[in-house]
Amino acid sequence: MHITTKRNKALALLFFLLSFLTLCLLMRRSFRAVSHHKHLSLHKDVLVKRGIDPRYKVLKDKLERSPRVYQNEEKFVAFGSESVTLGSDNFIGCMGLVIASSQGAIIGHYTNADPSISQAKTNIPDLINDHKDSLAGAEAWIYGHVRLNKPHKYQAEERIQELESIIKNELGITAQRVKYIEPEDLMADENEELIVDELPDELMYGFVLVEHPGGHSQESVITFVSLDWQKAGTTLD
Repeated sequence: MHITTKRNKALALLFFLLSFLTLCLLMRRSFRAVSHHKHLSLHKDVLVKRGIDPRYKVLKDKLERSPRVYQNEEKFVAFGSESVTLGSDNFIGCMGLVIASSQGAIIGHYTNADPSISQAKTNIPDLINDHKDSLAGAEAWIYGHVRLNKPHKYQAEERIQELESIIKNELGITAQRVKYIEPEDLMADENEELIVDELPDELMYGFVLVEHPGGHSQESVITFVSLDWQKAGTTLD
């Protein structure tokens, strides 16, 4: 059903935005084939329709119980004999930075603002240097926002390059990129106006979850809500 007035469109979008406590207001994954560290695995499957695939809800529930990295924060977690999770969500225009090895992981969550990126440039190198031994053999990812109608163009390309440079300078590795969209993109027409009366309750929002089951020989699992998964998990009746 189409919205027939600009007022209804505006109200629908306003209610959507107000539903978040933490917003990345300063900005408006098919996964690529990668070579993984032998102790690191990565979810890259694009799964079924929303409401049928239970994995999103399971992972979201895990995220809700997990220690969280909020906007303009970064955290390190060490992997040991006990199971560990670390997650970050409410990616609405923000960027995520993930570094993970078989012994530990870092997650950072940043906006496009100068102070946020300056914080990353200071704190991520400090975290890496403080936990260098635990990050041996690490891989890295940058989680970036794209628009549905321009999936090859990151909305904060220069900022993403700055985050990539931090990782390259500190660890000598190249970060892989993971794409996500703001959920309302799936509900908009070519003019970026909402085409539904209200947004569904079960849209797939961007988040990242790092899990380690415990034990030094166990694999770490990093899950992103990627662009492909968002598209596959959203349908309009």
